[in-house]
Amino acid sequence: DAPGNSQPYVKYQQLEDLLNKVMDDVTSFCNTLLTHVTPGYGAPSPQINTAATTLVQNMAARKTEISSLKSTRIFGE
Repeated sequence: DAPGNSQPYVKYQQLEDLLNKVMDDVTSFCNTLLTHVTPGYGAPSPQINTAATTLVQNMAARKTEISSLKSTRIFGE
């Protein structure tokens, strides 16, 4: 790449931790859906609404963690 277009390496352990948290968040959401009991008659589902709200909040938290993955020292060269 041309100067100024280079990108930092990621820190593997932080990347692994972040990806595991994301997978845990999605798994938790799916587990909630799998145990869902419909309230019937087209009423909103408290379980699904709570699971969706929690996943949205967790994903927002994960998004803020992305910038912590940049290395400040290059080990890959």
